[in-house]
Amino acid sequence: MVLVVCDMVQSSELAQYLLALLHLFMGIEKEDRECNNKGQLRGSLAIAYDIACKFSKTIARSPLKSLAQWSSYLPVIGTMHGYAHKCLCQLLFLMLYIVRCGLEDGEGDERFFSSSNSLAPITRHQSAFHCRRAISEFLYYKDIETYASTSKFLYENDKQALAITGT
Repeated sequence: MVLVVCDMVQSSELAQYLLALLHLFMGIEKEDRECNNKGQLRGSLAIAYDIACKFSKTIARSPLKSLAQWSSYLPVIGTMHGYAHKCLCQLLFLMLYIVRCGLEDGEGDERFFSSSNSLAPITRHQSAFHCRRAISEFLYYKDIETYASTSKFLYENDKQALAITGT
């Protein structure tokens, strides 16, 4: 399910987008936990990014540092991009070697980008309004598709678990 979308205007602004998204997610999480007296997170907030090793240094020097520490920010590199990094970087950041990441590959965003590339020829010459409208429609139907496939996945797993346990 898509929570937030950024309209990237220039590729030279890449770090700004991720910093803004991290601030949004970590800020909302902290505010929600404080309002509902849930206390600090017990686990870590793992964020997979192609260059998480370099980006973790950016976070450490940014105003987000204290919020990242509060959220137990854990920068990780997805399995597809990890093998392009140096050995030490792989050992420290590759999801394959981080116990708390489970079976996730960290490449869900790449799969999303691949499916959203079909919008490029449609939106290339549209006005800003029509471009955003097309993206909004795409995201609406993508969410419906994701909800349906997640529901089916959960149903099939539940059915399989019940068959195994004999109940």
